[in-house]
Amino acid sequence: MSKREEPVVIVGAGVAGVQAAAALRKAGYAGRLVLIGAEPHPPYDRPPLSKQVLRDGAAEAKLALRPDSFYAEQEIELQLGEQVVDIDPDTRRMRLHNGSDIEFAELILATGSEPRTFPLLPPGTHNVHYLRSLDDSRALRARLRAGARLAIIGGGIIGLEVAAAASDAGVRVRVIEAAPRVLGRACCPLISEFLAARHRAHGVEIDCHATVGAAAHRDGIWHLTLHDGRVVEADAVLVAVGVRPCLSLARGAGLAVSEQGIETDAFGRTSAPHVWAAGEVAYHLNVLTGARERQENWLHAAAHGAHVGRAIVDPGTGYAELCGYWTDQYDVSIQTAGIPAGDEDILKGDPAACNFIVYHLREGIIVGATSVNAMRELRRAKALIRARQGLDALAPAAATAL
Repeated sequence: MSKREEPVVIVGAGVAGVQAAAALRKAGYAGRLVLIGAEPHPPYDRPPLSKQVLRDGAAEAKLALRPDSFYAEQEIELQLGEQVVDIDPDTRRMRLHNGSDIEFAELILATGSEPRTFPLLPPGTHNVHYLRSLDDSRALRARLRAGARLAIIGGGIIGLEVAAAASDAGVRVRVIEAAPRVLGRACCPLISEFLAARHRAHGVEIDCHATVGAAAHRDGIWHLTLHDGRVVEADAVLVAVGVRPCLSLARGAGLAVSEQGIETDAFGRTSAPHVWAAGEVAYHLNVLTGARERQENWLHAAAHGAHVGRAIVDPGTGYAELCGYWTDQYDVSIQTAGIPAGDEDILKGDPAACNFIVYHLREGIIVGATSVNAMRELRRAKALIRARQGLDALAPAAATAL
């Protein structure tokens, strides 16, 4: 890495940034290390925001990614509630919103993602919620009262996790999804149908092939007019239509970017020397798949953040992780590994018993798996995916083609 005396600076205090900082120290970096976060809160975990934190405010006490003592012991300087407004890779200098400048030896951009907005219901609108931060979760939790009506625009992971938490709180929930099925991009049809059935069994209404064409707020109630003319009334609305990478700093710095993220090699290097990108914001090269990809999940953010931190000290080998997402809804825990859908899907187990796994194949090779309350089977699946095994690796008598 660079021999300059300036610090390594990490922009973004989410899991990727914190893991990068920890990995730098573990790899032997002994110089000054600065971690900058836009929120005033100490670095915290985000997955519980759409689940436990909505159910119980006491869950906030368990959100910290690391104990406060960790940052002092590892000599990591936290600059919280601070925005970086400009980066100059040539001079290795950045400017903060407060007007001060920081020079850096190496810079890691771990700025993550931000919610996509819905033009008819922009952020800041009365009783319209977006969910990305702790403050967002607190505001939404205040609306989840028994008998209240919540409309959720978007049937992805966040939308369905909130639907489960709200339903458990006695809220009347309506999910509005433009695609033919919920979780259309995140899982195979069997998992979509299984989860939709669980939600409906808990009283959640789900409208697929449905879009909002107009929105009006009258007498404290939202009136959402669907394109087929139906009107959905709600006391509050959650917009959960996906996320996009936070690219403004990278674009302003002249880095190579696409709509997928900041382009990096297998070590996290960007197009500018001494500037790296980690986590959800990175359109990274994965040696395991041989392709560039951007993943929107905690497991990847943690693994890639640690990988980039280590690479600054000692590049080692390129990033080669098999990641996936998990989601807990009602009494089921769903976890994925690899690609969550294939051109052929093989079921093992019994959906009626809420214990099964679906293997995803492409051109006869196992490329992913999705488990429902079946962690032991998922561990076996990961080994098969890494080994690029075919259909013959699954016991025919116990597998059903979908």
